[in-house]
Amino acid sequence: MVIQQKEAVFNIVVCVAALVLYVILRLTVGLYQSHAAFSLLALQAISVLIYRKFARKRGITMDERDLAIRHKAAIIGFSIFWLFFVGFSLATFYANQQTGVVSVNLWVLMVFMGWIVLYLAWSVAALVLYRQ
Repeated sequence: MVIQQKEAVFNIVVCVAALVLYVILRLTVGLYQSHAAFSLLALQAISVLIYRKFARKRGITMDERDLAIRHKAAIIGFSIFWLFFVGFSLATFYANQQTGVVSVNLWVLMVFMGWIVLYLAWSVAALVLYRQ
């Protein structure tokens, strides 16, 4: 497994852990405290430092195939993220059209869920593209 695949698997694990912890906290402690589960997403920044630092120490570089896969996975990830963002925004608009009031908690949830959707799509796309 190449270093990019390890990083993708790590990102998937972090995203799933954040979602599971969010659901557990939402059911037990409430809405405001449950947003703390998304602090796990900060581990993704650490993964970049760890995996790429080890790759540089070992002299592992990305070749043209790795760069092409990373580029295609980014395009797929951002496309799915954009669909999520537009869909969430339109659903929020039509659900609250009568009152014209949207909860701030809903927008915070959209930001964190968008982050998760982006990284999950990007990582899954990278793993799938490496399998080809």
